[in-house]
Amino acid sequence: MSAQVLKFHNTEIRFRDDNLCLTDLWRAAGADDNKRPALWGRQENAREFIDHMSLVLNVRIDHIWNSERGRYDGATWAHFQIALKYASYLSPETQEWVGTVVRAHIEGRSRALVPAAPRILTDLLDIAKDTNERVIDLKSHLKTNTAEIKHEITVGNFEWRDKYGELTDWFRKHIPDQPRRPPKAKDIEQHRLATLHLCDGKCPRCLRVKILDERGQWNGLQELDHRFGRGNVLLHEFWIICCDCHLETHPNRAEDRLQFDAWIQRVKTITIPTRSFPMKHRKRKGRDKNDDRTGNLL
Repeated sequence: MSAQVLKFHNTEIRFRDDNLCLTDLWRAAGADDNKRPALWGRQENAREFIDHMSLVLNVRIDHIWNSERGRYDGATWAHFQIALKYASYLSPETQEWVGTVVRAHIEGRSRALVPAAPRILTDLLDIAKDTNERVIDLKSHLKTNTAEIKHEITVGNFEWRDKYGELTDWFRKHIPDQPRRPPKAKDIEQHRLATLHLCDGKCPRCLRVKILDERGQWNGLQELDHRFGRGNVLLHEFWIICCDCHLETHPNRAEDRLQFDAWIQRVKTITIPTRSFPMKHRKRKGRDKNDDRTGNLL
């Protein structure tokens, strides 16, 4: 974005929207090394005031306090209210100038306002910096399970989705679904028996939707929910719930996690009849003469 310039002590003070360049203000006030904006921003009272303005304006701190790196053109930008606080730290004269001229500019009564030359390079650097931050955040998220990322965008983490809402369609298009690994049949059977005996055939999460029919078999309204990724299919890593709950639940939500852990503890109390899943025996090379069985269990 292009900047405008205000004159103070024959020094240009750059101005962008509601943000003022504190570095220019520091130079105009005498450039005392002990009063640099970066040093002032580390003081406890300054940090408290910046945090307070962030809450009042309902914006992130980097929107009202931003430092641009550079050996010769580095600068610190801050909101007008923070600039007024910093001006009082520099000198009474600087505070009076910011409180009158800058305030008048904000209210539409600008004084000695000179249009600045187009700062195309600065705008490009701003765009590059913002893009680099987005790429870094994107890489950190891609280190996690891709299925959890898609689930997070679709139903779960609304803060993440609001912040990067424009990436939602990109994720859905370019990140493929991770193939599901089916759980063992005996683990599914243990979950079915737990649902039948402990929940009367209803969804263990909402206890409203029937997911078992009259014969105690799955009726098609159930969905297998992998709590820790589609590759984790042990008994304590999934549960079988209704389709509506599968869309609402999220692995990072504390309430769902507690409910899932409690259900797994109840599932582990269910015992499956061993005859339902006979053990496999090794095939013997020879046959005992006293063994009247017609064959071995494979």
